[in-house]
Amino acid sequence: MDEDVALLKISTLGNFSVSVGDTVVSNQAVRSKQIWRLLKYLIANRNYPVTVTTLMDALWEDGETENPLASLYSLAHRLRQLLTPKGAEPCFRYTNGAYQWNPKAKVQLDVDLFERYCEKAHNPAAQEKTKIDNYRQAVELYHGDFFAESSNELWVMPIQAHYREMFTAAVRELTRFYIENMAFGDALEMATKAVATDPYSEEGQILFLRAQIGLGHYEQARKHYEQVTDMLYDEYGVKPSETLNAVMMEIPRNDRGTISTIYEYMEHLEPDREAKGAFLCDADLFRGFYQWQERLIARSGMSVFLALVTVAPMKTLDSDRQRKSFYEDVQTFISFFTASLRRADVICQCAATQISLLMTCLTYEDCKMVVDRITSAFFTTYNKIRFRVSCKISAVET
Repeated sequence: MDEDVALLKISTLGNFSVSVGDTVVSNQAVRSKQIWRLLKYLIANRNYPVTVTTLMDALWEDGETENPLASLYSLAHRLRQLLTPKGAEPCFRYTNGAYQWNPKAKVQLDVDLFERYCEKAHNPAAQEKTKIDNYRQAVELYHGDFFAESSNELWVMPIQAHYREMFTAAVRELTRFYIENMAFGDALEMATKAVATDPYSEEGQILFLRAQIGLGHYEQARKHYEQVTDMLYDEYGVKPSETLNAVMMEIPRNDRGTISTIYEYMEHLEPDREAKGAFLCDADLFRGFYQWQERLIARSGMSVFLALVTVAPMKTLDSDRQRKSFYEDVQTFISFFTASLRRADVICQCAATQISLLMTCLTYEDCKMVVDRITSAFFTTYNKIRFRVSCKISAVET
């Protein structure tokens, strides 16, 4: 509905607001909160009829009223009177035991406009300028979460997430466009919105860093990168991806900063002295260790062995519950194995049910004895866990 002909204007993205003509009615303290809950539920479900039973369950979850049907009819009557100017189409109707949003009513609903702009921007046939203009219009309309003040309502949460994702997708597209066209100031403005809305999106963080680097804000980019990597590790226990790390290489070499002293560098390299057991690493780092050992033994003459330990179920896993239990047991086994090895050994989970080891041993038999001893100790400690363990061992050779 065009703004100049709309008799009813409703804002849902950010601060909830309802205006009839030039009068804002949503801030009138005398109005029951249930009236606005009813309106919000009808807006959230405006594309299909909502039965009386569904509305009663949504508005009075804990049986807060003795006669919910009468209360609903009363609320609907009061809401229709409040929002419908004389002679105008009401914004919702009651038909066949259900309430439904009235598409003929002269209503300007910001979320409808937001969806319309996003749909136009997503049209594959649209020109780039048209797409960008529509993304801009959509972003300007989004002032916050859909019904932000009702975030505790279970039925609001998935709809909030849907519109939030539409918004972040729009600002990411705008950011990419600005970066490609060297408009780094506009790119940073959009990227800031993206990371504020979804700080855990690595894609949004990468765009934010690229905008900072494009503006020559190298120190700010470095600090932000450190904050993001710390946040991802603290919240999810994950390390930054290669893509995120690669962004920092876009900073000119002479501006990447230097380490001031050898002692500062030694402190940076300092291992965790309290860590017990073998050195646990990912597959890429394990490969590096293997290649380093190949080079080292050519000069030192020491004996280093590679062991591949495989865990397999005793029988076919027929259900999701059995599979979940089995993989949890595998993780317990890997943790036990890691803790039981020496600090000088290296271990890696190279597959879902496999671990690879690099061990400094005198002989093949010594290596096999270590694996057998730890496996036996595991089953003694966890006597209710049952699965098969096999091991293949080979000397690392130059």
